[in-house]
Amino acid sequence: MDISFETPDFTNIFESVSKKLESGKKEPHEKKLENELKITEDYFEKLRICNLILDINQDSIIARLGQIRSYLELNHPEKAFEIASDILLKLKKFPGTKNNSELLIAFILMCAKIKSIEKKYQESLIFLDEGLLLDENYLTLLIAKGNNFFDLEKFPEAIEYYKKALDVDPDNAQSNFKVGEILRLLEKFPEAIEYYKKALDVDPNNLEIMAGTAHAYGCTDEKQIAIDYYDKILKIEPNNMEIQTYRIVCLDKGNSELISIINEKLKDDENNQDLLINKAIILSNMKKFKEAEECFDKILTNNDLGILVDIRKHFKKTTAIDENNKLAKNNLVK
Repeated sequence: MDISFETPDFTNIFESVSKKLESGKKEPHEKKLENELKITEDYFEKLRICNLILDINQDSIIARLGQIRSYLELNHPEKAFEIASDILLKLKKFPGTKNNSELLIAFILMCAKIKSIEKKYQESLIFLDEGLLLDENYLTLLIAKGNNFFDLEKFPEAIEYYKKALDVDPDNAQSNFKVGEILRLLEKFPEAIEYYKKALDVDPNNLEIMAGTAHAYGCTDEKQIAIDYYDKILKIEPNNMEIQTYRIVCLDKGNSELISIINEKLKDDENNQDLLINKAIILSNMKKFKEAEECFDKILTNNDLGILVDIRKHFKKTTAIDENNKLAKNNLVK
């Protein structure tokens, strides 16, 4: 699942900052380059255009923001931070922004996020604290600080800031979800489920929240509820191997019994992709790697699924190792 919460949303920051800072007359060539910058999807080309704009107007925020975004996309967060922090420093000195906390907070969040990308969480926290001095109830700052503590596995501190965010916005899906995640990790499953449900009330179609809810129920006696949630996810992402595996675990049946059940169902639909994937997972758990590989081969006969090609290659490698020197366990893809 590629569904996740992003804090802050750089697109919104870029747009809001651009609107606030870009004003006044511009040369026609500068406007033309800015339009080209918006249109192109090639980040190397974006950098080239940004440099051309800066040759015309060295104070262009549009160009600077374009550089930041491009360097982030090209996996050069250190270069992005250098530009963002330089702009933040200039903004602090500029008289026109002294009373504009929104603008300062936007760049503080940008610097904090970049530091989080670099996994320099303590440095990120310093920026967030600076932002909270400007507005102690700024929701995105509170959530971002909670996220940093979450990534540092400082769960009590993370919960503190997520709950502060919930004081500001009780219906915030992200904060409710993250508190649920922490409580689940701490094996406080009934409490975790309460927070997951609050998040689902706000965002009922979010697969990440559904999965968290299912995982929590899967650790209680109410495993059928977990299975129901997994089934909802699999209707949307039928090839999600992780969810398939969790669902199998929740069925709470022996591997051999599960294989028998699946084989019976395959008699009616021998090429059923979901059944074959489930069978392959169970066979791999039983260390029957060659049979698991054969299941994936059967799926690939009728489907061109890149992820399954990769998985099949791993099973083939694992099978060979298992047959030669019994080292399959160390080569399984988790």
